[in-house]
Amino acid sequence: MERRRSWGCSGTAWWPWGNGRSLPDPKERSGHRQNQRATAREHLHARLGKAQGAGKANATLAQPVVTSAGGPWVTRHKHRRSQKTGQTSPDLLPVPLMCHRAEHLPKVALPTRFAQKKGVLLRALLGAAWHRPGPAVAEYQRAYERLFPASRAFAFWKGRVALHVVLKAMGLGAGDEVILPGYTCSMVPGAVIYTGARPVYVDIREDDYNLDPDLLDQACSAATKALIVQHTYGFAADMDRIMNWAEARGLPIIEDCCHALGCQYHGRSLGTFGVAAFFSSQWNKHYTSGIGGVLIVNQPALAERVEEVCNRELLSPGRRQAWMLAAQMLAHHLLVYPRTLLLAQGVFRWLTARGLVIGSASAAEFLTRRPEDYLMGMSDVQARVGLCELARLGRNLAHRRRMSRLYRGELGGPGGDGFDQPLVRYPLRVHEREKFLAEAARAWLEVGTWFECPLHPVETDHQAFGYRPGSCPVAERVARQMVNLPVHPRVSRRDAQRAVAFARKHGLIRPHGGAGDSSGDAVG
Repeated sequence: MERRRSWGCSGTAWWPWGNGRSLPDPKERSGHRQNQRATAREHLHARLGKAQGAGKANATLAQPVVTSAGGPWVTRHKHRRSQKTGQTSPDLLPVPLMCHRAEHLPKVALPTRFAQKKGVLLRALLGAAWHRPGPAVAEYQRAYERLFPASRAFAFWKGRVALHVVLKAMGLGAGDEVILPGYTCSMVPGAVIYTGARPVYVDIREDDYNLDPDLLDQACSAATKALIVQHTYGFAADMDRIMNWAEARGLPIIEDCCHALGCQYHGRSLGTFGVAAFFSSQWNKHYTSGIGGVLIVNQPALAERVEEVCNRELLSPGRRQAWMLAAQMLAHHLLVYPRTLLLAQGVFRWLTARGLVIGSASAAEFLTRRPEDYLMGMSDVQARVGLCELARLGRNLAHRRRMSRLYRGELGGPGGDGFDQPLVRYPLRVHEREKFLAEAARAWLEVGTWFECPLHPVETDHQAFGYRPGSCPVAERVARQMVNLPVHPRVSRRDAQRAVAFARKHGLIRPHGGAGDSSGDAVG
């Protein structure tokens, strides 16, 4: 019997069978142990990718590696060193656990979406210069141009920046007005206000939570220069009526598709109806790059003006910002699941209030004060994570469709008989909202709160944003009753059925005709 010694620059090693244990001769090992080793070897070879070839990959990685900083490295032993030559066998694969320079990470084909994202984030944390816009940002923009072939795409640090840039490119300024729904995120009217223009709010319909076309005439004036159409939760607005109204008055439409990636209206992709559309990849959207936004422009002349604004005014993210965002994304993917969401949100808000993490919005933005670093382009690390997510977008959207159909079939809601949209969240209205949320928290059930006021979130100073209480009564009533259920890829069918049972028991407003009919009866 011999005791194996670890090798590598750190002086320590990880052993599949226990660090520093005395091991029997290979001939005496059980068949179970040999099978275990063979399975582990096949897994490593699969990670290296078939294109490299097992022999070539082993020859490359079998040599001891010393980093410029001296380690540490992990070694995974598959065979003994040769008793005669002292050389390591080809199956002794050193795999880096941590190093001080990102370029030392092996460029292997990682098998899962999480592994790909984890590799990107680790390299960013270990020093890769991905804080500035680089080749990944250009590729990310091209990916959106493949999703929307007739469009030009521009990527930004946040989705609100995309809206602000296109408004500037359209020449909006002091004295102009922009119509938008009175049931939205406060960052949308904020982007309007930062141009000098004034937001004009229109109430919503109860059957889809979108802007009510019947109220557009009374909101329009000689100063109106644009119309922002939001597709709330992923339910398409009534684009036929809205388009006809806008075309008759020569008003450009900008689509707010932050909830609507992959959604359609009569077989046509949302985002292709207006002169431009903007998307978000913030934490709770269809996929996340931490924060981030994309603008697609459907008019060549406007796209050129957008490019001019970007070249003239856009800032690059700092290294510290990109590093913090990468750390947050890694923590999010490791720790945030349906049953841990409430705890994670509480910790995140506590850290955000102390400036220790990058939040979705600053305190100044809730008061309509524009931050100095507001106009910022996308970092390379955001784009690289976004590309990992877009590679699996089809599977993501298919899962969201399944979960949305399940909720609608069990709980009712907006949409016709042929409803098949990949929603960002599934909206529900309940009689006693605060009690419902408290019970959900006690049950460790993931339940969202937006939009809980006409201009979400509740920290928003509605008066500063030009919103008059009572001006959008339907939106205000809906907000008092609204919660939402998750449909993201980490939600299993079992999670969804648990949420359905909970909603039925705790005062769901059952719609009769349209979703959210306030005359509906409580269930349970």
